[in-house]
Amino acid sequence: MTFYFGFNEKYNYSIYTYYDNIVYTKPSYYLNKEHYQQVVVARAIRDNTKLNIRELTTTIGDHFVCSIQDFFLYFLESDNEEYIFYTSKKSLDNQQRIIDKMSL
Repeated sequence: MTFYFGFNEKYNYSIYTYYDNIVYTKPSYYLNKEHYQQVVVARAIRDNTKLNIRELTTTIGDHFVCSIQDFFLYFLESDNEEYIFYTSKKSLDNQQRIIDKMSL
């Protein structure tokens, strides 16, 4: 049995360069950035709570499924490119291995 360490862009990447068993983890509640408002409205209906319209129209969420373009943008904006690229590549490769095993 193999155990994996999870991380995302909010963690210190340099710590994870020494681990081989890492995967990218991030809570994802919707597929695209554009779906944030629909999720907030649906939760307000579910919970029977009032919406803050100003917050709804000015806030964007970051709990969406990241695309390859999102990763590239993050790499470009980052100060520690070497750590981030190496760690992210290793973790995404491990994720693909897990997915491949589940597909068999």
